Parts: sequence; C-alpha cells; structure tokens
Amino acid sequence: RTHKPGPDEAKLKLIVDRTGYKTEVTAGQRKYGGPPPDGPERSAYHSEVFVGKLPREVFEDELIPLCEKAGKIWDLRLMIDPASGFNKGYCFVTYCSPGESSKACELLNGYEIRPGKPIKANTSVANLRLFLGNIP
Repeated sequence: RTHKPGPDEAKLKLIVDRTGYKTEVTAGQRKYGGPPPDGPERSAYHSEVFVGKLPREVFEDELIPLCEKAGKIWDLRLMIDPASGFNKGYCFVTYCSPGESSKACELLNGYEIRPGKPIKANTSVANLRLFLGNIP
C-alpha cells in the first residue's frame, strides 16, 4: 500500500474551518496561517518558537491544537523532506505576542508528543541579516 505521508485531512479541515487560516504546501514546507483573518497584520518581534525533536510522522493536524494551548498562533511552518514527504523533525511557530511564545516554550519543551519522545522548544531568533556579495 502506498500511503503518502501527511496530516489527517479531515482534522486539518476542521481546524481551518474553525480558524479561517490559510494553508500552503510547497516542496519543502507546510505552512498554516500568517496573518490571522482577524489580525494582527504582523507578528510581534521575538514571538517565534523553534520546536524540534518531532517524530517524522507528526503533522500540523496534531501540532496546531497542541501549540494553540499556549496562545494565538500567527503562523506555523513545518519543514518537510521533499523526497520522503515526512517532516524534517522541526517546525517554527510564530505567536501573536512574545508572552504567548514564552508560554509555548514552557508548555512544549519536554512535552512527550509520543511515549518516550519529548520534544524541544525554545525562542527562535530571526535572522535579520542579509548578505550581498560579488557586487562590482
């Protein structure tokens, strides 16, 4: 049986119907949200959380309800291995406020997403530098 990895589409549809957020799937990433239909238009500075040590078969249908326990999600970006279709073991969750991202780190860091499989969560620092090279 060839089963393509991915979220439970029915569960994901219920989440999207409830929140009004958009989903976008590209070769290397599955994105949910950004910006929320009712705002804010921009995410707050220092409000992104890196979530790692994810089992490869975990998708946003499971991550969104878990991450929502900490507060309002601005967006969630799950990195995908294009060759296998499974996740790469990490995602980024941006919250609408820095307070919610702090709460998410406390809630998610060490959380057992599967028996004996604790995940890691810490504040992500956005890379705001741009390198321009080979300019004549």
